[in-house]
Amino acid sequence: MLPKLSQNIAALLFAPLATAQVQLQFVFPEFAPPNAAFSNRRCVQLPNGDTLLIGSSGVSSTTGLYNFPIQHSQIALAALGPVMFQNGEPSDVLPVLGGSGNDVPQAAAVDPSGNIWIGGNTDSDDFNLVNPIVPQKVPYRTAGFVLELDPTGTKLLFASYLAGQQRASIACPTCYYASLVTAIAIDGSGNVYLGGSTNETDFPTTPGAFMTKGSPTGADDFGSTFFYSFVVKISPPGKLVYSTLLGTGSSDCSGGSGCVGHESTSATVSSMAADATGAITVAGVEGGSYNLGSGYVARLSADGSRLLWSTSVGAGYPRVPTLFMAQDSNGNVDLFGEYVTAISSPGLPQQAGTPGLFAEKLSSDGSTVIYSTDLGQAADAIAAGIALDSSGNAYLAGTSSSAQFPILAGVPILGADFVLALDPSGANPQTLFRFPLGTVSAPPSFHSSGQLLLLGSNGALLSLPPSYAFNTPAIIGFANAASYAMNTGLAGGALVSLFGFDLDGSPESVQVLIGGVQATVLYAGPNQINIQAPFEIASNGGFLQIQVVLPSGSVTSGPVPLTQSLGIFTTDGVHAAALNQDGSVNSASNPAASGSIVTLFGTGAIWPSSLQDGAIAASAAPLDQRQNQFEVVDRNLTPVSILYAGTAPGLIYGAFQMNVQLTPDTVLPLTLHATSGTQLTGPAALTSNAVEIYLK
Repeated sequence: MLPKLSQNIAALLFAPLATAQVQLQFVFPEFAPPNAAFSNRRCVQLPNGDTLLIGSSGVSSTTGLYNFPIQHSQIALAALGPVMFQNGEPSDVLPVLGGSGNDVPQAAAVDPSGNIWIGGNTDSDDFNLVNPIVPQKVPYRTAGFVLELDPTGTKLLFASYLAGQQRASIACPTCYYASLVTAIAIDGSGNVYLGGSTNETDFPTTPGAFMTKGSPTGADDFGSTFFYSFVVKISPPGKLVYSTLLGTGSSDCSGGSGCVGHESTSATVSSMAADATGAITVAGVEGGSYNLGSGYVARLSADGSRLLWSTSVGAGYPRVPTLFMAQDSNGNVDLFGEYVTAISSPGLPQQAGTPGLFAEKLSSDGSTVIYSTDLGQAADAIAAGIALDSSGNAYLAGTSSSAQFPILAGVPILGADFVLALDPSGANPQTLFRFPLGTVSAPPSFHSSGQLLLLGSNGALLSLPPSYAFNTPAIIGFANAASYAMNTGLAGGALVSLFGFDLDGSPESVQVLIGGVQATVLYAGPNQINIQAPFEIASNGGFLQIQVVLPSGSVTSGPVPLTQSLGIFTTDGVHAAALNQDGSVNSASNPAASGSIVTLFGTGAIWPSSLQDGAIAASAAPLDQRQNQFEVVDRNLTPVSILYAGTAPGLIYGAFQMNVQLTPDTVLPLTLHATSGTQLTGPAALTSNAVEIYLK
């Protein structure tokens, strides 16, 4: 066990810093309630060099029926960078953004003047509007919105709904109508383009536009509604230039009684790009109730009156339910998306099989597929987005554990998340990063400095150079050591895994300080350091810095929030590291009996602050249930009896043991819940990873 903080540690605090090529920062806006989660959606660069994170946070601001607080999502902004405003928080004079309902940003961009444009969806009937194009919406309905802020975020310049006014009709009393904004682009003149989908038949379009009307009723004969994609162009002063529908999908239903009630079609917009002429390229997915979607790319003329070209995407793959696009200076289109194998049953809609990822590149006129690369299938395959660097190279970001995914010599594989750049042929990786799951949760972007920006879970922003060679120390994230939930679990006594690059050392030569307090190092390797967070930090509160002191120097990250996180240890990421009632190890060859007692092990509980860091529990001692308020539930949310929850004799304090009584009706997996966390900045309700148990 390493000693506590002493006068010798003071020298470590001033150890030389390793070259800071990689930076990990966190944003938790304090204008939101302490227990509100900040859901990152997008990041853009401000004129002062800051990176602006735009997302939503859950708040409770009004009192509803029977005096219960009403939860809703509000627009949240936070800036990180060399010239932070208000240390990551917007100014106190930030204008009212949105209303009292759910306001969820989906896309953002900065225009040539530095003004910030945000598009998204809202059900707020009192959305704060400024010189709107559409001044109202149907009450309680979801509508698109667009707003413009000045470069400092302190003045609301423009805000409008983007929606129709259609009411439910006798012809279709059950139809659900909505308009959604899902993509944004800005051209060199400052014109703003918004893409989305709508099934409102009176969605505002302009005369002479490519498509001014959809279906007269917006629905088929069986009450299923058509969703059309749309493009809206707005001038810098906030005036409507044009608005057009683009089209919808196809149902793949050839006739017969199985088609009854399954004729509806839809189209979405996921990405947009404008060229120097004002022509706008749009990518998305179109489909119907009898298929899982197909990708499309279309280019619209500068006046919105006609399609210059349009093409389907992913012809060599099964169905395409997700597609992202980026356009280079020559007009070539880089694509990144998901495909799925469709599973069909007579008379039933298609079901999705195992997903896969693909990359594709189209010529500037859409007529030629320059390359198309299958990146393999995996149950966890997700396309997060695509971005171009200053030279026009495409960087793909997402998640995949496929054995077919490209590899590059010398790249440490830390997990399923990735950033990948292919060579011009699309066959070989030029750049590859592999990160722990949760490092990449949104489309990537590039800072003007060339740094690659990655939004992760729980307010994390990771920046690194695309040319990083894994040869200088870096911290890229931390996780609960049991669940491996990223960027959580930094609480007193918790067992935590730090992830990074070039962290060579051993427990004897590596030291970790959390808020200036030395942590117990349990394991140290080149890409992972396992620690026990000091019990002492439980009383510190606020934000703490992580510092890793290596023989070659010191690297830091943060400050990071003091946050509780629950996790149950597993043997393979799925099955619990459990003991059967007789004390033997639970396994496929040694399953537990139905209705027996099973012992689980976890970390993330609230412990007495007087415990000694790194000490081994010699005897059983129950945890304070009033503080932890543990509950174990099965798949049906049925509680499972907890017979004991406390220290695990023979294991380090910080790891807890939990004995649970199964019943013949228990439906796996099991999940641990807690309603503690009131003294922390984490969520008010905590949930562990779900775990399976081998049963007879």
